[in-house]
Amino acid sequence: MTSIEWLEQMAKSMVINGGDLGEDYPALLIHIQQAKEMHKQEIMNTYIIADSESTQEDSEHYALKFYERTYGSKGSGIEKEQEIEFYKRELEYERNRQEISDEEIEQQALTFAKEESYGELSTDLWKGYVFGAKRMREQLKQNL
Repeated sequence: MTSIEWLEQMAKSMVINGGDLGEDYPALLIHIQQAKEMHKQEIMNTYIIADSESTQEDSEHYALKFYERTYGSKGSGIEKEQEIEFYKRELEYERNRQEISDEEIEQQALTFAKEESYGELSTDLWKGYVFGAKRMREQLKQNL
């Protein structure tokens, strides 16, 4: 059942049960808000299903971003400050997503050092790769 069908069913049940629109108006507003949330989730779920190339976490993030950019500003009164906050959150997400831990760097450097030295581990080569990768990570952070 879609959010629109659900809202229609709620409205019909209110009328069938003898509801007075004056008295039941607050309840109808609650149902409308619930339908909006359901509709938002339907749109986001469709986006997530269609995005087969990203991780689940990234798909959910991009689905929310798509929804907010497509539907969030229409009639919702998003002010400039809210838009700025949205882009700050987006930038923070991208910074966190690109962060590579020391453990990941060391593991990849170890794998690469073994490959470069034909299976024999050269600690000097490994240390050089680790140092270079950590330095590059810091430079990338400064550029964001």
